Amino acid sequence: MQQHHHASSTSHAPSYAVYSFQHQESQKKGSQWRVHGHCEQKDEALWIAEQLSRCEEVARVEIRLQGLDEKTNKYKDKCIKQFKKETPQKSLLARLFSFFK
Repeated sequence: MQQHHHASSTSHAPSYAVYSFQHQESQKKGSQWRVHGHCEQKDEALWIAEQLSRCEEVARVEIRLQGLDEKTNKYKDKCIKQFKKETPQKSLLARLFSFFK
């Protein structure tokens, strides 16, 4: 029996993707990154990003709005929120200064 697959009638609405990076630089080339899922709700993506930003291995977290722009019919990928950590050298230096106050 042959099955027919129909194109989905659902729209390709933009979603919020959460990425984590091991480096502070915003350069994707050479920087190790990992995607942690796509969410339809911004609040859900913010919660995931806040949890990830607490991990020691994560230097930077981005929430990116991704999907097909219905007006232009082009794929859109835009960073809407970023969580950055201080580099270990800066945080050590800050701790030393606070110790001598």
